[in-house]
Amino acid sequence: MSYFNRNTPIKLAISSCLLGENVRYDGKNKHNQYALDTLGRYFVFTPLCPEVAIGLGTPRPPIDLVSKDNSIRAIFNSTPGLDITSRLRDFAEIQSEVLNSHCGYIVKARSPSCGLSDAVIISADDMNKGPGIYTHQVIKNIPHLPVIDEIGLASDRIRDNFLERVFILSHWHKVAGASPTVKDLETFHANCTLALKTHHGDIHQDLSGYLLSLRDPVSREAINYYLKNLMECLKIPVTMDSHIRVIAGLKEKYSALISGEEGVLLATDIKNLEEQRATFFTVTRRLRELAGKYHAEDLFRQTYLNPPPAEIALRFNETHT
Repeated sequence: MSYFNRNTPIKLAISSCLLGENVRYDGKNKHNQYALDTLGRYFVFTPLCPEVAIGLGTPRPPIDLVSKDNSIRAIFNSTPGLDITSRLRDFAEIQSEVLNSHCGYIVKARSPSCGLSDAVIISADDMNKGPGIYTHQVIKNIPHLPVIDEIGLASDRIRDNFLERVFILSHWHKVAGASPTVKDLETFHANCTLALKTHHGDIHQDLSGYLLSLRDPVSREAINYYLKNLMECLKIPVTMDSHIRVIAGLKEKYSALISGEEGVLLATDIKNLEEQRATFFTVTRRLRELAGKYHAEDLFRQTYLNPPPAEIALRFNETHT
């Protein structure tokens, strides 16, 4: 039995050069094999290159980010008077409407337009790092959107957190929709309870209280506030201790429902997980089986226990603990 709809494709935006398109300033690409060959099997990509989109040719002179008069400007280093900052920001404004239907964005590291946090920023007496002009505007417009660069994709921890947020945002699109009611929000929040508790139990409680204060029709401001804080909570790193605490709490909560033998098996799974002799997915699979056997719908509806096939393949393989 499966609660979640597995048939709706999940859309990710991605810098075109990472897919092997020759759109960079030097006429080349930065093909990322993991993105194309692995993620490309499970997601629908929307390739984007803001520099090409605003009409810049390929190849083209490189762009510098320059800090001037308390502002970061994108300027052609070969033509200092040619400032394309507004054109990149304007494109980000337009593109943000499209990106609202996406569940994540993979950007090019160090790019003056697309960089996430490490684009070089030149000032009169120093050099710093920060986001590219375009990416900065997109994040400002859509603060809940999971964003990662190819450097983050190479880190198991950072990639895993990104993917968790992607899959939960895909669940949001299915359950909450564009104009959710209070009931829609409550259903979504209830289904994400265990996932949120592993990240930060107090924030989960705060969001639960916030939903109790809402009435239909729910304002766009309230929806955005909830979604932004939900995704910020999911950014908080999860430890194995927090997983074990949540799973042990489930064992205690449902101890009267399951048989003694099932309780012993679950306790053994938890101990093996704690000692890194079992995978996280092994334990949650047993919990899913018990939820189905005893018709514990509140458990079975949890995103934490009900990863779609893509999430199983990308996050919960046999080496994941």
